[in-house]
Amino acid sequence: MSGQSDRKQNISLIIGLSIPVAMIFFVAIAINGPRWFNTIEAPKHDFLYLSGQPNPYFTYLVQDGYVTLKEGTVQEGNSKPVKNPVHFFIHDVSENTSREIPEKEALSLPVDGSVRSADGFALESGRRGGWFLFGYSRDYRSRYLVKENYSQKLNLETPSSNYSYYWNIQFLGWLSTNE
Repeated sequence: MSGQSDRKQNISLIIGLSIPVAMIFFVAIAINGPRWFNTIEAPKHDFLYLSGQPNPYFTYLVQDGYVTLKEGTVQEGNSKPVKNPVHFFIHDVSENTSREIPEKEALSLPVDGSVRSADGFALESGRRGGWFLFGYSRDYRSRYLVKENYSQKLNLETPSSNYSYYWNIQFLGWLSTNE
């Protein structure tokens, strides 16, 4: 009689311990499942970006497939504006690394200034953080390459350990395919 009672207690204990383990397994599959079964091809287009202090008198933008420097007008009586240093980088999406290039090279590269690359990827900044209802915020320093349910955190370089440079990243455009 006591053997039957011990079995019932063991079954209750096994069921009681297996429920949290099953829940952890279920949550792991729910979080990682889309990544495991992802059918989206990896991004193929590198991109050009710059980092530096913004200046209202000097702006870089894409015109006719190339990056150009647009100089603003200075009103009479104002002193000549100082051109703050900017640093150009090419980000290799396959290696998730960036390398700095000289301004002259950046201005000579053919660039597509579209928001999305030819293969459908776009850059987004920020990621929500927090727990349940508490402490939700957005980390604007992080940049991601996204398309549908695919997301890759980017390791973007900046010219200095100066914190302000990281906030001043400006996407310029997509480069040709890496094939």
